[in-house]
Amino acid sequence: MLAPDAHLRRADPVMAQLIDDYGGPLPLEPDFHGRPQDAYGALVRGITGQQLSVKAAASIWARFLERYDSATPTPEQILADDPEALRAYGLDAPPAPQPLTELAEPWRPYRTRACLYLWRSLRNEPLS
Repeated sequence: MLAPDAHLRRADPVMAQLIDDYGGPLPLEPDFHGRPQDAYGALVRGITGQQLSVKAAASIWARFLERYDSATPTPEQILADDPEALRAYGLDAPPAPQPLTELAEPWRPYRTRACLYLWRSLRNEPLS
């Protein structure tokens, strides 16, 4: 077992179950399909696409990027932006960071890996 998975299993029983259910090696070849290749850009792109058709998400993503000179915005840019303006892209105000930080604290320093298991557990199906 990888050290990050062992840490996450000890830190959180729910995460231990997610690792059992959704663990396994990551694909060797990246599969970006037009999505940002960096982890943060992929996260922001994924948030804009939640609960939407692929075509609608692609349109919203393109308009969202235009707001930031066609580049993935930094966390600071998003937090500094007008929440009402972001609603036009289907984004609500960001959640309060304190509860999220507290929730993820036991996963430190492997919070990104923990997020992988959370995403895998969603069982998203492509829309037809």
